[in-house]
Amino acid sequence: MRRRFADLILLLPVLAWACSSSSGPDNAAPSVSIATPLAGSAFARGDTVAVEVTASDPDGVVVAVWLYTDNSYLGVDSTSPYLFRWDTRDEALGRHVLKAVAEDDYGWRSDRDVGVRIRWGGLPPEQLEDGWETSTAEAEGVDAERLAAMVDEICAGGYEFMHALLVARNGKLVFEEYFNGFERDSLQHVQSTTKSFTSALVGIAIDRGEIGSVTDPMVDYLPEYAHLFDGGKERITIEHCLMMAAGLEWNEISTPTYDPNNDNIRGHVVSDYVAYVLGKPLVEEPGTVWYYNSGCPLTMGAILRNATGVPADDYAAEYLFGPLGIVPVVWPSINGGMHVGTHGSLYVRGRDMAKFGQLFLQDGVWGGEQVISTEWVAESTRPRLTVSGDVRYGYQWWFEEMSGNDVPYTSGYGGQHIFVVPDLDTVIVTAADYSDSSGMSRQRAQIMYLVEHWIVPAVPSSTVAGGTVQLIQQWPEN
Repeated sequence: MRRRFADLILLLPVLAWACSSSSGPDNAAPSVSIATPLAGSAFARGDTVAVEVTASDPDGVVVAVWLYTDNSYLGVDSTSPYLFRWDTRDEALGRHVLKAVAEDDYGWRSDRDVGVRIRWGGLPPEQLEDGWETSTAEAEGVDAERLAAMVDEICAGGYEFMHALLVARNGKLVFEEYFNGFERDSLQHVQSTTKSFTSALVGIAIDRGEIGSVTDPMVDYLPEYAHLFDGGKERITIEHCLMMAAGLEWNEISTPTYDPNNDNIRGHVVSDYVAYVLGKPLVEEPGTVWYYNSGCPLTMGAILRNATGVPADDYAAEYLFGPLGIVPVVWPSINGGMHVGTHGSLYVRGRDMAKFGQLFLQDGVWGGEQVISTEWVAESTRPRLTVSGDVRYGYQWWFEEMSGNDVPYTSGYGGQHIFVVPDLDTVIVTAADYSDSSGMSRQRAQIMYLVEHWIVPAVPSSTVAGGTVQLIQQWPEN
């Protein structure tokens, strides 16, 4: 008797299912599909995309349809036809997935998705209260279709290292895009582009009379290191240091960037990087031979501190970043806080990199204020020594021929660049990842290709025939 009762208890769920299946619906999931847009459709950012979803249920009623883009909720509709509006203004460029989810009155769900693309549509950068006036590329005479094609190429793949790309024309920001998870407020580690900011601070200190002249011997501003200026090193001037022609023995080019034997790396681990630089023997007559030496701009930071009475970051906050409205700024120090990283530690936003370029394009003026003297802008952005081939160097600025003109630009490891193109009234900014040290040459070539092949030809009066920008691999962009 007990056995029969136990068997009956085990059979109850089966009997319940049999009864429900014989008298109720099959409880099949609803069918759902996205009727429009079709898979692979492309839209200009700023478009409002009409999305139509079809959904039905063979044995019940579709209660609602939800729409998502890249798993972010867009909306819900409970009445057929299921219609949605997708505003793409704030969407990232590139591929997106639209997914529709339908649910019936039994709680069964099913989903379908389609892949679509958002292209650059020529919208102006957002107008903010940061000193930049924005405009469309078209209004400033820049070929918007060419820029759109460039963005398509970036989004198609092979540019996973890109962080930011900005273009200013006629004093207005006309193109501002961020990639691979980076945004407008992302701080970019500009690496050796920091050196060009340091050069600007030297110019401001000279303008203010805190440094006498670029021809002043460095030893005059570094009394605590006077004992290291022997063997002819007392002849090294501020100008020699700005030109990376101090003549000191230095091993930074021929040794891999992150090798512990690289002099720049060693400078970070010793107790005093400046003492390490000045302790090197003189092997060339100062001012005659260019040789990449990150110790030079780091030593310039010490000169700035002694000449002005404040660290370089504080000096910049008052006389450079302040007038330009460059905030926020992160500028780490090294050697336990002894020295501000004036050789490559600066972090700023992409828009603020562009401000720095625009300042030099406008002869040192920003917002009606003469931030740096016209004379310093001209002197620091004048080629002085040949690096290799067409590549030359000024006061912590590089120069290459582009569109038939000498283009001064800053250069940071991995592709942190600010290009100033006076004849085109244009500033171009690039920022990129720098973690893959083995791919830096390829990465730099791709970034230069974007500038030369896509951007410069998009600006009126450009006469690029191709191949004018050279890839020089003999120096690290630290």
